[in-house]
This record gives sequence, structure tokens and C-alpha cells, in this order.
Amino acid sequence: RRERMRPAFNLPVPKAAQQARCSLFTNTQFCRHEEGHIRKQLRPFFSLNFAKLRWLIESRQGLHQRFYFSCPTLVRANAQLGEEPPKRYGRPKQWVTALSKKASLEMALAEVIDGATSALGSSEADLAILFVSQTFASEFPRILPLLRDRVKAKNLIGCGAGGVIGSCVGGAFVSRTEEIETLPALSLTLANLPAVDIRTFHVTERELPDLDAAPDQWWTLAGGVKPDSMPAFIMFADPTTGQLTDLLRGFDYAFPQSVKLGGIGTGGVFHNGQLKRGGVVGMALSGDIEVCPIVAQGCRPIGDVLRVTEAEGNVLMKLNDMPALEAIRVVVEALPPEERALAQNSLYIGLCGDEFKENIDRSDFLVRDVLGVDPRNGAIAVGATVRAGQRMQFHIRDAASSAEDLTGLLERFWKITSSAGEASEPVKPIGSLMVSCLGRGEGLYGVPNHDSTVFHRFFPSVPVSGFFASGEIGGHADTTYLHGYTSVFGVII
Repeated sequence: RRERMRPAFNLPVPKAAQQARCSLFTNTQFCRHEEGHIRKQLRPFFSLNFAKLRWLIESRQGLHQRFYFSCPTLVRANAQLGEEPPKRYGRPKQWVTALSKKASLEMALAEVIDGATSALGSSEADLAILFVSQTFASEFPRILPLLRDRVKAKNLIGCGAGGVIGSCVGGAFVSRTEEIETLPALSLTLANLPAVDIRTFHVTERELPDLDAAPDQWWTLAGGVKPDSMPAFIMFADPTTGQLTDLLRGFDYAFPQSVKLGGIGTGGVFHNGQLKRGGVVGMALSGDIEVCPIVAQGCRPIGDVLRVTEAEGNVLMKLNDMPALEAIRVVVEALPPEERALAQNSLYIGLCGDEFKENIDRSDFLVRDVLGVDPRNGAIAVGATVRAGQRMQFHIRDAASSAEDLTGLLERFWKITSSAGEASEPVKPIGSLMVSCLGRGEGLYGVPNHDSTVFHRFFPSVPVSGFFASGEIGGHADTTYLHGYTSVFGVII
């Protein structure tokens, strides 16, 4: 295994990493249980390659002296032990974004191209990401030829969108990020990513392998990338695409430790020089890059944690040995009057995926819709498969709980990356993608640009681009889901 992985790395291991004198590496017998525990604790923030991590520990006696890793947590660990992290590459990574609200397609493209290429310092880029308002739907076939005349991007993906999100960079800070929900808008992101392997792909329903197929069929579908390189996936789906859930299940099977995020656009997806009607476009990023996912479901729990005592498929029959509908009544009647009215219109169920975790919090719950009730037997139908013994808690959603959830997640992530009070340099994101539900935005909060403004409280100099989606792709625990009413950030490091 070591020899297969060795050619991918060409920088020396810091001595502190070889000696493994930090808390993560106190046990030389780095068993699978410990690996799984650490992965569950850190995976929400970093796409860590634990195969490489185990290889590093096993090589602590000097079996191999050449190793490279890009995990910010490990770089900080070495810095705490008095060692400078290795200089990665001579050319820095660049990630710039430009936004236009011009009603004319030609003028909008000219504005974003001028802004992005000026900030990048070149018309050539390793990657371009394009989000276009549905207002321009009739002109989608013209967009890529016009863009190609002025921007030489080796890889390009994007989609039509119900709303467009983009930043305009000025000086050392992002001057503004705007979430354009109803007006014409176009957002262009250009990136130069040295030592990053970028594989783009377009997948249709007919090309999907059987869910029992061998993993290598999914590797081929994803542009030939393999799980050993720990790719991070960003995917945009056309709204007419069926079997999107099967695609996510297949990618989870073939790439179990990889980050996957994205969303469902509107009216077409862009793949390199072509406009595609139907299917999913995506890219796999591996090498000197981390895509750190933040999935804000925007709900808060109410009542006590309950245990499913009887269920069939997606139908809850009994909770804590009482009919599920009776359990709802008990929870709702104990709420204050204002929350009781909210529960009547926006009640959700949160399912805990970890049966063995003792102290659970709101981030441990996968939030799903309550689809209906059967008053005859007291059963309720929910938007997920449930099983007996699973823990759950009812949730409600409003502007305050949504803002609180997002703020808490971003603050937690900021504390990890900022290394406040530690002897190391902070990890600095270079950009972020944002996919937000059409049900959020100004309609939920009553003010424009809410979620991007919260993001910039913690990362004021990080450009943001994205779109409003009719379904958001993001992970929870060890599984990737299609969410609703969610904001998903993919912070690029």
C-alpha cells in the first residue's frame, strides 16, 4: 500500500510528524476504531485522507521519508511542535469571483469577465465556474461561445439558477456579496490551482451503473479519479434529472471518505464548451486543496429526544411506545403559544444517525419533512426511511432558528481555521461556494443577502459565489443527501 501511494508525494515529512508527538498520534497501533472516531469528529470540516494518515504513522520509524499532506489540522499540529510547515509550491492558489446585474447578456458577460480576469491577472485559468440567472434561459446557447472568446479556462462547469450569488472584490476585503433572487444576474469564478488535479464530468441517467456494480465503474463515471487521491466533488444537476439520489449513493459507495456538495439548478448545466440539457455536471478536486463543507439545515429541536419503537419504511408508527401522532400532540402542547403556531405550519423530524453517541446536539440530526398523518392509527409519514430503535426529535424552522444554526456552524469552523491562541499561522480560505434553498433568502429573513453576510462576519476577505437551488447536496455523518431549506457552503482551502 505504501509503495502504491508513494509516487503521489514528493515533499519531506517534518520530523515532528515522523515522531508523531502530538495527541492524534499517541497510539502507534492506530486501529480502525480510533480512525473512525477521529474521522467522525473532524470530517464535517475537512476532507481528511485517513489512508495517508495511517501511512504516515506506520512510517514513523523511517521506512519512508517522503510524504506530503495538506490537512490544515496536521499542519497546525506540526507548527505547535516548533516546526515550519513545508513550502508547498511556488505559485499561489487564486480564487476570484465577479458578479453582474446587467439585463443584457453581452454586457453582463463583459462585466464579469473584466472583473474576474483583472482580479486574477490573466485571462487564462485552471477552472471557471458559471452561474446564470434563469432570466437568460433563452440565451443559454450563446453564453459559452461568448465566454470562450475572452477566457481560456481549462475546465468549466456551471448551471442555470433561480437566483445568483456573487462577490465583487475590492482591495483586501470583499466589498460586497449579493444574493440576486429575482433580477437578471450572472456570476463567474476563475481559479488558478497549481498542483490540483481537476477532473470534470457530465453524467446522465442512462450512464448510471447499477448500485451493485463494482466501484471502478463509478470511478470512470467521475472522470477517472480514484478514492486514493481523496477527491472532493462539486456537482450541479439539471432539474429534469431523475435518480439523483442513486447517483449520490453510488458516489458514497465508490468514494466513502470524499466530500460531495452542490445543488439542483434550473434549465441546463454547463460542461466545458457545451450546454447540457439534463444530467449532472461536476468536478473532482484532489491534490493541494481542501473543500470544507458546512451544511446549515436551519432548524432547531423542540421537545425531548424520542426513540422509534415501531416503524415501517418511511412511516412512524410509535415513538416511546405511544402512537406517533400522540407524541406530536404532547410535544406541541408543551410549547409556548408562538412556537405552537409555528409547529402547526413548519414541523420537521430530525433523525439521529449515530445510535451509540451519548451526548447528541442539533448537528447530529438529519432534518426531514413530515409528509402527512393518518389519524386512524396515529401514524405519520416522513421524508426518510426510519427504523425501530433510532433516536429522533421534532424540529421547527423560522428565520431566527435558521440564522442561529448557520451562525453557530460558521463560528465553530472559524475557530478551527483561525487557530486563535495557538502557536501556528491560521488557515486562510481562498474562496467559497454557496448553494442556498429557494425557500431561504429574503423570503425567509425579510432582508437581502442574509446568509452571505453571516459568512463574511467570520471570513470578510473570502469571495463567495453560488446560486439558489431547488435542492441542496450536502453530507450528514457518513452519507450524502439531497436537502431542502438548507444552505451549503464549500469553503476552499
